[in-house]
Amino acid sequence: MSISAAAGLSAGDIMTSNPLAVVATAAVSDAISIMAAQGVSALPVIDAAGRLVGTVSQFDIVQFERDQSRRIDAAGASEARVGTGGRPRPERSVTPEPDAPAVESIMTPGVFAVARTDSLKDCVRKMLDLNVHRVFVRDTDGRLIGVVSMKDVLRRLVSHL
Repeated sequence: MSISAAAGLSAGDIMTSNPLAVVATAAVSDAISIMAAQGVSALPVIDAAGRLVGTVSQFDIVQFERDQSRRIDAAGASEARVGTGGRPRPERSVTPEPDAPAVESIMTPGVFAVARTDSLKDCVRKMLDLNVHRVFVRDTDGRLIGVVSMKDVLRRLVSHL
């Protein structure tokens, strides 16, 4: 098969089926653990029925962590303004909140998705236009069935050079 023949492929032909995903109500720490263990930079976010509702990426997590740090720093600054009346200041510790934030609170709600029948060319064009590394493949009911990443595209092209 030549590279020109590869242009006739569809998303369904090159997608990675059953990709890792995280449920919107899962804790952010769960998404971090999955991403670290699997070496991925983003995960599709699904609802209880398996429909795509967003994406959580390393960027989303960095923003979340930055916001958490600012809140902790602001709390420490307020404590410093109040003072301790000459008593030694106790060490400040950060205790996790009982209600850990859910992935849905930090995810990017936009879903960059294609249909199984969309052409490889359309998938690549969409990734380039949106400046993303992957598009998710969903069925007609909006359920996640696969992912087409730039790595998938390159793997297919390299095998035909």
